Amino acid sequence: MQTAVIIDDEIKSAQNLELLLGQVRDELKVTVLGLAHNALEGIKLIREKKPGIIFLDIHMPGNSGFDVAEHLEEPLPQLVFVTAHKEYVVKALRAGANDYLLKPVDVEDLEECLQRLEERRQLSFLPQGEAADSANNAVISIPVKDGCLFIRRDELVRVEASGSYAFLYLDEGVKHMVSKSIGELGKLIGEDPRFFRCHNSHIVNLGKVKRFINTEGYFVQMSDDSKVEVSRRLKDEFMEAIARQGEN
Repeated sequence: MQTAVIIDDEIKSAQNLELLLGQVRDELKVTVLGLAHNALEGIKLIREKKPGIIFLDIHMPGNSGFDVAEHLEEPLPQLVFVTAHKEYVVKALRAGANDYLLKPVDVEDLEECLQRLEERRQLSFLPQGEAADSANNAVISIPVKDGCLFIRRDELVRVEASGSYAFLYLDEGVKHMVSKSIGELGKLIGEDPRFFRCHNSHIVNLGKVKRFINTEGYFVQMSDDSKVEVSRRLKDEFMEAIARQGEN
């Protein structure tokens, strides 16, 4: 069973979340190791208990939830920001959150969140060879909250990160958003030489690259006419990968 701590300056809010965690489906049950009501207490609690999940409020007196996130140590726990302010969702994801919950939290939203966290946790335990073997499959199978999304490799143009979420762009203008990080999707794609992670936020299908652009940085134009940045430190490796692709 997973373990968690809750950090929220509103005592009733923290207690309510603890109560809800006790009401979720048995397979999603989480043991709450403790509650804290400010950032300093929260950091101390995390270091003492080493939970698998942190439910973290953003607005707290003194230091914020973002300050707590900056003090997390390896191995990193799964981080869920809990907030009443929708405008902080994007910032939360960019701060490394695995997920977020909007207040007031209900059991259904909490269960969906816990399901996504479990899917990510299972992905992190994939044997190294399993990710490599998956590259031999014509279809990439991506777990989503209501089942599985099947993407044909030869139709996938590129993947673009958006915090702990990602967008998959396919031929014919098809687009999917999934609650997976780009690292997780990289594992699902496996060691497939047709795909290259050219930037922290981008994976491209080398066979869909139309043009390399060297103007105020490095970019590639894809088959869907999108423009994707190539990291300077990966530029030479990327060009070598393109050359190898052309030889096949």
